[in-house]
Amino acid sequence: MRLLLVEDDPRVGELVKEALEAEGYAVDWAESAEEALGLLEAFPYDLAVLDVMLPGMDGFALLRRLRQRWRLPVLMLTARGEVEDRVEGLEGGADDYLVKPFHLKELRAGCGPCSAGPMGRLRTGWRGGGSPWTWRPGGPTGRARRCGFRAGSSPF
Repeated sequence: MRLLLVEDDPRVGELVKEALEAEGYAVDWAESAEEALGLLEAFPYDLAVLDVMLPGMDGFALLRRLRQRWRLPVLMLTARGEVEDRVEGLEGGADDYLVKPFHLKELRAGCGPCSAGPMGRLRTGWRGGGSPWTWRPGGPTGRARRCGFRAGSSPF
């Protein structure tokens, strides 16, 4: 499986790239949105992992551009963790949203469902531990959105 990582911080980029390669992903790493767009033109990807705070075009703008031309799952991986940021990412087309700092287990958990497509784990059946209905203080996680609920709504 080929993954596009868009991250401008060299420490985080190297850590994420190594962790995902250890999981068996082939990872191409871009340090800017413009570089990512060039790679998207050149290669087919199964999944994109986007930072928000990038030099030049930010990750939200990149997500909008990506959604105009390509149909691939997207995991937002960013330090911007306010509710408004998460909602902007999810409503902008991200399949999941993971806030830094994060644990590598969370990253692996996010990449698996995203790589199954826009419906994530639900497309092939729930394979994770616990419940797919994950709600946290401040709003639903990306999993809840993939289950058909929009940010700010409730399944009850």
